[in-house]
Amino acid sequence: MSFEGKKLPWWLNVVIGVAIITAGIFLLVSPDDGNDFLTFAVGLGVFVFFVYNVIKAVQHKRDNRLFIPYLAHGLLDLILFILIISIPSTRPGDSGSEASQLIGIIIACWLIIFGFFEIVRKKPEVPGTHFVRNGLLLILSGTVVMSILLLTQLNYVIFIGIVAIMIGVVKTVQGFLGKARENDQASGGRPGLF
Repeated sequence: MSFEGKKLPWWLNVVIGVAIITAGIFLLVSPDDGNDFLTFAVGLGVFVFFVYNVIKAVQHKRDNRLFIPYLAHGLLDLILFILIISIPSTRPGDSGSEASQLIGIIIACWLIIFGFFEIVRKKPEVPGTHFVRNGLLLILSGTVVMSILLLTQLNYVIFIGIVAIMIGVVKTVQGFLGKARENDQASGGRPGLF
């Protein structure tokens, strides 16, 4: 059974990877403005994933193996979205405020939850382990962000910027590798990435 039709196009992986790298660079260059950016980006992302997971849960309502994880992920995203919009905004330059730390904790929890559901989503009949690798990377990143917030006084925005650059590079490379595989299959084995 082939799931090739459900994969993102190679160029979309590259565009997403470059956008994530750009966001990571912005976070590294301006950590104070990065907190406001993260609040907006995470809020928007959580809402989009909430809608996506509810739609997927409705589509798979007859298959409990898929329905329950999609619905649980959607409900967790809804709770996180409500928390994000209910947190008072921080004053500029006040990166040590309680609201900023709460946003960091929400981001860390979201990374851990998203990583867990990325691992659960892997289907045994589909070859490849990129779901597991991506999920473990997200769980590890969320755990480190949580540790930074709870155990040290370091600015978590800088770490998230570094993680974003790493994830963006991986996503971009996946896109180019996808293009190389397409060319390999179409050209009878001749390499032709460009």
